[in-house]
Amino acid sequence: MFSFVVVAHALAGAVALVSLWVPLLARKGGDAHRRAGRVYAYAMGAVSLTALVACALRVVEGDPERVRFAALLALVALLAPTVFGSLGIALWSRRYRAR
Repeated sequence: MFSFVVVAHALAGAVALVSLWVPLLARKGGDAHRRAGRVYAYAMGAVSLTALVACALRVVEGDPERVRFAALLALVALLAPTVFGSLGIALWSRRYRAR
């Protein structure tokens, strides 16, 4: 089970890395930009979800060292999307308030 989760995590990360470049290089606000941005957001959601599942599987194993490390990784998996998502929304809204 853990191996399947790791493979899913890696595949979602690869999709996110590939789809990242389209919104960065495409015309801002265009169809390609929006579609690829949506793919990127879903892929990063899958990365976070599979990270949390992998952490939970490590906790179930019960090895104290792995439990502590899994707790740290779970914290990162929970905080990173929240922090970066909030930052993106804040910068986006500030940009449009300045107009």
